[in-house]
Amino acid sequence: MQNKTQLFMVATPIGNLEDASPRALRIFDEVDTILAEDTRVTRKLLNHFDIKTPLERCDEHVISSKSDALVERMSSGERFAFVSDAGMPGISDPGTVLVDKALDQGIKVEVIPGPSAVITALAASGLGIDNFYFAGFLPRKASQRQQALQALSFYAGALVFYESPLRLLATLEALAQAFPNRKALVARELTKLHEELYRDDLPKLFDEFSKRESIKGEIVIVVDALRDHSGRALSPQEAYEDFISRLNSQILPEDPLEFASQLPEDLKTSEKAKQLAQAYNISRKEAYDLLVGK
Repeated sequence: MQNKTQLFMVATPIGNLEDASPRALRIFDEVDTILAEDTRVTRKLLNHFDIKTPLERCDEHVISSKSDALVERMSSGERFAFVSDAGMPGISDPGTVLVDKALDQGIKVEVIPGPSAVITALAASGLGIDNFYFAGFLPRKASQRQQALQALSFYAGALVFYESPLRLLATLEALAQAFPNRKALVARELTKLHEELYRDDLPKLFDEFSKRESIKGEIVIVVDALRDHSGRALSPQEAYEDFISRLNSQILPEDPLEFASQLPEDLKTSEKAKQLAQAYNISRKEAYDLLVGK
């Protein structure tokens, strides 16, 4: 393994340029090339601090095809800094592909810590969080989004999501249906001039943002942890027991087809058969035959 760091994962400001650390700026000056998700975004940062280091595009569309060549260049002595559009690289961005290959080849990787939208939103939420699960972006399709939230419903800690302004209402509606009794924080444009932190029960958050003519900016949603009637956050074991209790308390219709009719309409027949089989403890073939009328 080389003693000299060849790849730096560098956190960059999520809005306010004053959050750029002196260490990050020094690394930008010292490396041979800066790999960026969007060179236009990173160029604005570099211009602000009068940094002339060459930029190279390295987004999700090209990183897989370029990573082997980049690692070879590192092995030959070239030094790189990798940055996402904003915040800590490697979190919901393609940087992990490059880090994985570099480490496999014995390349020394160093992280330059700094701003993170996830951690900033958690700290701003005031929800008394001991642990959390970062879920990134929820699926686009309503049925898949519903399934993802069902899977997360028994997690003991807080849930953190990224969301775009175009999909915020659909996501808040799904969250309000899945967790009607939980508080949440919608953090928009963190550290920027028009930063907004709006905290309330999820149904009220959905109502609030439904009234707006337009929604702009980068968004982080923090959903409070699962709590008991006294407001105490449940432990992981308690959360699991609560989930099993709720699962066992569900009363299935006598007719499996009635159960199937309650599933989302846009689910594929194969997926409906899977859920039907699990609910009624029958084979998938039997469930599929019921659905198609065999």
